[in-house]
Amino acid sequence: MNKLDCGGKLITGFVIFLFLSTATLPAYAENGNECADITKEKVAGTLKKMNIPVVEILAIKNSPLDGICEIEVNSKGSAGIFYTDLTLNYVIFGSLHDTRNMVNLTASSVQKLQDKKRVDLARITLNEGLAIGVKGAAKKVIIFTDPD
Repeated sequence: MNKLDCGGKLITGFVIFLFLSTATLPAYAENGNECADITKEKVAGTLKKMNIPVVEILAIKNSPLDGICEIEVNSKGSAGIFYTDLTLNYVIFGSLHDTRNMVNLTASSVQKLQDKKRVDLARITLNEGLAIGVKGAAKKVIIFTDPD
């Protein structure tokens, strides 16, 4: 066997190895939208089986981990996050940390949820309100009441 035959067999073997390794990747790597296939009803059913109180499921999206979905929920006005696999066989309650950047990804997601609920004070007209204190104060407190 000459050197050319060995090199050709090596390249052929390497190409076959690459083909086989990519052909056996999990199905979730194919489309990138694996979590979009999970419905809120399926998640609610899983939570019901686990005897977890009813929560409002706000969103289901991909997490930074392949094959793991991030579920955003609202429970009695409080934002929360948990994780599940694509089959809803496993549920993870707790924080997901990025150790390379030293970031709590779950806390970041919860903060984003809370920021969505914040009201921009500049959009509130106070012409019919009662102002107390210094007019140009850095911090303001607005209290709403419903007389009806």
